[in-house]
Amino acid sequence: MTLKHFLTLVMVATLTSLGQISLKYGAESLAEGFNQFIPAALQNIWIITGLGLYAIAMIFWIQTIRVVPLNVAIPISGLTFVMIPFLSSLILGEEVSKSNFIGSGFIIMGIYLSYA
Repeated sequence: MTLKHFLTLVMVATLTSLGQISLKYGAESLAEGFNQFIPAALQNIWIITGLGLYAIAMIFWIQTIRVVPLNVAIPISGLTFVMIPFLSSLILGEEVSKSNFIGSGFIIMGIYLSYA
C-alpha cells in the first residue's frame, strides 16, 4: 500500500466520522413519529450533510479498494471508532470515558499490529 492509499483511507475514516457527527447533530432535532421523521430528515441540513459526507467517503473507499486488498484497507477503517468519541466530545459536548480512551488505545495498537 502506498502512502497515497494510506492517506486516502485515513481521509475516508475522517469523512465517515464527521458524517456520523453531522447525522447525530441533525437527528437530535427530528420529530419522534415515523410519518414526521422522513420529511423532516430530508429537509435537515445536518442530515443531508452527513449523508453527503458518507457519499464522498464511499467514492474514495471504492476507488481505493480497487487497488488495495480489502484485508489491508479494513483495519484503517477502525480509526472511526477512535475518531467518533473524540469528535463527539469536541463538537457535541459528549463525555469521553476512561473506557473510551483505553478502547481507542487498543484499536490503535490493533491497527498498528495489522501492518507490522
